[in-house]
Amino acid sequence: MHRVFIIISIIAVIALSGCSKKDERKDSNVQQARSPILQGPIQPQSTPGTTEIPSQAKSKIIVPDDVKKRWRSVVLTVEDRDKKTSKDFTVKIGSEIDVPGSTLRVKTEEFLPDFRMDGSVKTSVSNEKNNPALRIKILERGKEVFEGWLFLKFPDVHSFEHPRYSIRLKDAI
Repeated sequence: MHRVFIIISIIAVIALSGCSKKDERKDSNVQQARSPILQGPIQPQSTPGTTEIPSQAKSKIIVPDDVKKRWRSVVLTVEDRDKKTSKDFTVKIGSEIDVPGSTLRVKTEEFLPDFRMDGSVKTSVSNEKNNPALRIKILERGKEVFEGWLFLKFPDVHSFEHPRYSIRLKDAI
């Protein structure tokens, strides 16, 4: 009788530990879905009035036409940590600038005022600055050292890492 009780106890412990692992996976998926950058509805992939731009790693960037018409430039803040200075640069979306006193060149790509991502599709779900993001490329001495998104409200998310310079999205015009 004592052996039967021990065997049933062992089976119960194994069964309960398996259930808790499934619940942990469900909870982590729920937390990912609540991320402020990733949540929200997304426009269909082939909506009239949008331009689809192929991007890295099989992702797709959809810039709605009304976004392209409204937003022309961005303001980037470049901080020189060695000199303890920072300067703002107004840059036309789709153009590039050389950072004075450095070997850096910043290329502005797409701007999305209300950035949302669903799988590999990135777009703007409105024309308001609810979650502004700018895709940039940074070259140092002609070699690409960074390609990614700068987020106005989340400046430390996927930020450009450099020992001397910091580049942040300050505004969109």
